[in-house]
Amino acid sequence: MLSIVLCVAIVQRSAHLSQMDKELNRAWTDAFQRRNRNLISDFELRHHCCGYNSVKERAVPRDCAVNDAYGFSVPCNADLAKNFWRWQKGIQHLLFAQLAMLVGIF
Repeated sequence: MLSIVLCVAIVQRSAHLSQMDKELNRAWTDAFQRRNRNLISDFELRHHCCGYNSVKERAVPRDCAVNDAYGFSVPCNADLAKNFWRWQKGIQHLLFAQLAMLVGIF
């Protein structure tokens, strides 16, 4: 039973992570297009990055890489993915802890 649950979890995780970059890119684009620029600007400031795939792509402000308040020379996609992985691992640990408690009960 446990091996089936773990196999299903691994398959779901693999399928989910293969879509990660697409989803993160879509989320960044949505924030940029919907004028939720504070979300992008806050992320850029916290993570010392500009734009998504490059410092000029969907950066807030557009001159983020040369702006005195920002001036960061790396794009944000790697940090965004790293934060997603960290969040994903935290969720997995919680799920495995719950599974261990459930198996311990029966």
